Amino acid sequence: MAEDRWGVALLDRMRREGDPLADATVRAVFDKGTVAAVNELLTRLVRNDDIPDGPWPPELADYLRTSAQLPSWADAALIRTGERVFLQYGLTSFGILACASLPECYVLRDVAAVLGTTQRLDTHARRRVFETAMMVLAVMAEGGLAPGGSGIRVVQKVRLMHAAIRHLILTSPAAAGPPGSLADALLAQRWPAERGTPLSQEDLAAVLLTFSYVMVRGWTQLGITLSPEEVRAYLHSWNVVGHVLGIRDELLAHDLEDATRLFEAIKTQRAADTLDGRALTAAVIGVCESFAGPSRILLRPIPRILMWGLLPPETCAMLAVPRLGLWQAAYRPLLRVAARTFNRTASDAFRDLPDTARLSALISRRFLEDIVTRPRGGQRTAFHIPDHLARSWGIASPR
Repeated sequence: MAEDRWGVALLDRMRREGDPLADATVRAVFDKGTVAAVNELLTRLVRNDDIPDGPWPPELADYLRTSAQLPSWADAALIRTGERVFLQYGLTSFGILACASLPECYVLRDVAAVLGTTQRLDTHARRRVFETAMMVLAVMAEGGLAPGGSGIRVVQKVRLMHAAIRHLILTSPAAAGPPGSLADALLAQRWPAERGTPLSQEDLAAVLLTFSYVMVRGWTQLGITLSPEEVRAYLHSWNVVGHVLGIRDELLAHDLEDATRLFEAIKTQRAADTLDGRALTAAVIGVCESFAGPSRILLRPIPRILMWGLLPPETCAMLAVPRLGLWQAAYRPLLRVAARTFNRTASDAFRDLPDTARLSALISRRFLEDIVTRPRGGQRTAFHIPDHLARSWGIASPR
């Protein structure tokens, strides 16, 4: 029955559906003025950690109240188990995030087309990785998905951003946006009607699976074995995120087999070799390589090694992930030595990880150490890793 659940007819219909609640909220902002009003909302969302103060139409207050509600099927015990899984293995997750989750988004033609416009590729690649990591930390930290939790507010903001982007792409290019602005770039998209709705329900379901299913898949590929209950709990936690994000319940996969079938069904329909996908992948590889710091020569190949290990070969080919050549096999033992050395000299955070997982943990830790020390623009606080995670992973999180 699971095989029939994700049929072409359902996915075609979901490709044409957006998010009625968030779309209506953004439309209310637009109706109060011009496209500049939506551009202002989008710009302020990008530059602030939280949804900024208004004045906004009352519809925004209704949106915040309505979208904060957890689904009736949310299981607090399963969410706590999902949080414990993240606490135990989360240090490896940012390597998987950068080298599997994001590339799996970039291989989806329509998602890559939107990201290619909104992220301006190299210019905002670091911010893209940073903001994605911040969302993962917010929702998977202890209490992140509790009523009023930090994860709920972050996901509400992301959902509103999706709606603003969708609205601008579908607005007539005749509407005037400030020259060179993000709104202007989105208005110029001229989205073909046959491609459905940008950031559609199908798109969002696929992106959600890159945070849940692809993460579980990545842990398995790195030699980390989760129990069936841990897998179910982690998927459930992200399904709760999906509900808050506005994804229809019928597009939420509830077990690993279900998630695998849905993800592959969407990729079969939407995966493509595109210039946007290749450019986004090259940009994120560059960002990951920059995390190597003083160990750049030794650590620089890790992102490409991880991509070829965590992604299907055909996905790597579509995204033009560079190969390392014949010496890659000889390089792997050196990386294992580097990971063990880093473990002994820096912390015991890698102690119970398989050798292959230590590579992901190594780049993840470099990544987190890098971003917590970087200044941030806009009305933003310093990047903060929750104390219980920072202690477990041996990472300082300045306040």
